[in-house]
Amino acid sequence: MSAVRRCRMRFLPLRPHAQVWLLATAAVLASVNARAELIDNISVTRVGDNAEIEVRFSLRVQYLRHFPKSEGDTLRVNVSLVPINGIMPLVEREIRRSPKNNLLPPFTVTYPDQSGAVLIQFAEAVKFRVGPGSDTRSIRIRVALPPQKRVPEKGEPGADKPAAGIALGRPSQIAPVPPTQIPAGETTPASDVDATAQTLMMRARAAIDIEDYPTAVDTLNRLLNLPPNRFSKEAQELAGVARQLNGEVAKARAEYELYLKLYPEGEGSIRVRGRLAGLAAPSEEERKEVAVSEPSRVEKMLYGSLSQYYYSGATKIDTVDRGTSLPNEQQLSFTDERTLISSIDLTGRVRRSTSDTRVVVRDTYSADFLANGEDVNRLYAAYLEHEQKNWGLLLRGGRQSPPTGGLVERFDGGYIRKSLGRWFRVLALAGEPAVYDIDSERFFYQGGLEVGRESSPWGLTLYAFEQTIDGITDRRTVGGEARYFSNGSSVYTLVDYDILFQELNILLAQGNWQNSHRTNVNVIVDRRKTPTLQTANAVLGETATSIQELLDSGLTEEMLRENAAAVTAESTLYLLGLTQTLNSSWQVGGDVRASRVSSTDGNGALPPAPDTGWTYIYTLQATATAIFSRADVNVLSVGFIEAPTYTGPLVLLSNSTQWRNWRLEPALRYFGQDDETGGKLTRANAALRLSYRVRDSISLEAEAGYEVTKTSGFFAEDETRREFFSLGYRWDFN
Repeated sequence: MSAVRRCRMRFLPLRPHAQVWLLATAAVLASVNARAELIDNISVTRVGDNAEIEVRFSLRVQYLRHFPKSEGDTLRVNVSLVPINGIMPLVEREIRRSPKNNLLPPFTVTYPDQSGAVLIQFAEAVKFRVGPGSDTRSIRIRVALPPQKRVPEKGEPGADKPAAGIALGRPSQIAPVPPTQIPAGETTPASDVDATAQTLMMRARAAIDIEDYPTAVDTLNRLLNLPPNRFSKEAQELAGVARQLNGEVAKARAEYELYLKLYPEGEGSIRVRGRLAGLAAPSEEERKEVAVSEPSRVEKMLYGSLSQYYYSGATKIDTVDRGTSLPNEQQLSFTDERTLISSIDLTGRVRRSTSDTRVVVRDTYSADFLANGEDVNRLYAAYLEHEQKNWGLLLRGGRQSPPTGGLVERFDGGYIRKSLGRWFRVLALAGEPAVYDIDSERFFYQGGLEVGRESSPWGLTLYAFEQTIDGITDRRTVGGEARYFSNGSSVYTLVDYDILFQELNILLAQGNWQNSHRTNVNVIVDRRKTPTLQTANAVLGETATSIQELLDSGLTEEMLRENAAAVTAESTLYLLGLTQTLNSSWQVGGDVRASRVSSTDGNGALPPAPDTGWTYIYTLQATATAIFSRADVNVLSVGFIEAPTYTGPLVLLSNSTQWRNWRLEPALRYFGQDDETGGKLTRANAALRLSYRVRDSISLEAEAGYEVTKTSGFFAEDETRREFFSLGYRWDFN
C-alpha cells in the first residue's frame, strides 16, 4: 500500500492539472497511482543458458532504470506507468511470489515499494540483465544459470537431463544424415505409403534446418508409425539426431540403440556408433526415464497466494477563513477509511513435453465498513490457456489482459496464436472490454501478424482493430510494434492510427542503451490521444450514461464522433534520463521530463479546456545498498517542477532493511508548491512498514503513517492532518 492511499478502487478521469501532478510524482517519488492487481503475470522461461523472468503489467509501463547493475539478491526497477484512456487508477501495493520452476531460486515481486519502484527479491544472489519486455506492458530480467543448469532439467517439457560432461552439440558438430536415394529414373515414390513418408521427411528436415527440433521429433514419430517404407531407416537415424540437438540425451541414446538393433550394418551404423561414443553411459535414472512413455511425463502444479489486509484512516481539517471582517476558524474530523481487502491469486498448471495448460483466477473483494460504504468485487483474471507446442498453437479464453495491439484494457473473450514456421505467427482476439465506465455494450475483434523468431533480438507485430459500441463503430485502427533487444540495450516503437477519425492515436518510441562503463541512457517520446480516441468519448460531460441514450436523443453517428473528437486532448511527453553505476553499492541518475496536454474545443455539455502549456520536471536520484546493514536499500530522490502556473520541489527518502525474517521500510516524502497567485501548498508524509515472515510461505505485514498538508492563500488557510494504518497477512502456496 502506498503511503497516501485513497479509500475507493475505481477509475477516475484526469484533468490536465492532475495529469501534471501525476507526472511530477512519478518522476521524483515514483509513486504512480495504480489500482489493485496491477501485476498481471510473472513467467519464468529458459532462453539458452539464461532464465528469463517477465513481469507483465495490466497497464503500459516505461522502463527507466534499475539497480544494482548486474548482480545481487535484491533488484529495484524504476518504471513509469501510462494511464488507460487518460485514467490513472488508484494505488494498491502488490506482492507476488515466483511461479514454481526448476531454474531459479524463489523470488518475490513487489510493486510499488516505499520508493515507488518494482522490487524483486531473490532467495540468493544471482547475475542478471534488465530491460524493457517484448511489448509496452512488461519488463524483462535475464538471469544467468549456474553451470549445472545450463542444460534442460530432467522433467522439463521437451528436455532430458544429460549425464555429466556431455556436450549436446550443434548441427555442424554432428555427422549429417544423408537423404534416402530414390532409384535412378523413378520420378515418383513406389507406393502411397512412400509418398506420405517422403512428405513427412521433407517437413522434418525443414524443421531441423530452422532449429525447430520439437516439430522435427513429432514429424519423425509420425513417419516411423507408418508401415515400413524406404524412408524408415533414414527417419530412425534422424530421430536420434533431432533428440540430441533438442537436449534429450536419454531419448537420443534410445533412438540410436534402436537403430543399431534394426540396422547393425552399413554406413549409417558407423555414424550412429560414433554419436553414441560421444554420450556417457546412461545412469540408472536415465534408464528408468526412457522406459516411461512420453505421454506419461506430466507435471501438475497448483500455486498462488491468499491475502487479507485491513486499512483504516482518519482525517482532521482546520480552516481559517479570512474572507470576513473577523477570521473564522472551523474544524472537521472524520474517519475516511475502514476497509478489509481480500485477494486470491490461483494458478493450476499441467505441463507435458508438447503442451502446457493453465487455469488462472485472480480476484479482489473490498468490504467497506463505513456508514455509507460500498463493497466492491473485482475479477481481474479468470481464463483457461492451452499451448500445444508441437503445433505452435496457443489458445486462451476468459477474462485476460490483451497480449498486444489496439486494445488497452482487460477483456472477456478469446485469443489464439498460431506459428507458421519459426519466423511468422498469426494472432486473433475478440471479446468485450472489461471496463466499468459507461453503460454501453462494446465488442471488438483484432487480427495480427508477428514476424521474427522468438529467440531473435528483433521482432515486428502488425495488427488491425475494430470495436463497436451499442451497434455503431467505436474504434477502427491499424498499427504496428517494432522492437529490438540485444546486450542490455533496446528500442521499442508503437504506432496506432485511427482510420475512422483519421487521426494518429499513439506514437511511442522508447530507447535504452547500456555501455561497458555501467552507464545507461534512456529516451522516451510519447504522443497519444487522452483519452483514447473513440466514439464513446461523446458521453464525457453528458447526463446520458450510454451511447444508445445519445442516439435515442436524435444525435447521429457523425455528430457523436464530432463531439468525441472535440473533447479528446493530446498529451505529449519527452524524457531523457541518464544513470551511472559507480560501484556495487552506489548508483546515481537523473532525468528531465517535458509534458503537455493540448486544449480541447468542448462539445456543449463539456466546456473547452485550455492548453496546459509545458511542464518541466527535473529529477536527481541516488541509490545505495549495504550502508547501514548488509542487506539494506536506500533511495534519495530530489526534484523540481516548473509549470506555467506553479513551481515546487519534491523530495523522497526511503530505506528497506532485511534482518533475518524481518523487513523494515521507513519513508519520508515532501512536496511544495508556489502558484502564480501567491498561494502555497506543502505536504509532508512519514510512513513505516514492517513485515515478518513466519515461515517460507506466510508473511505478516503492518504499516502506519502520518501526513500533514498545509495550504495558504489570500482568503484562507487550511491544515489537513491524516493518520492511517494497515494490518494483514499473505499466504503463498505451491
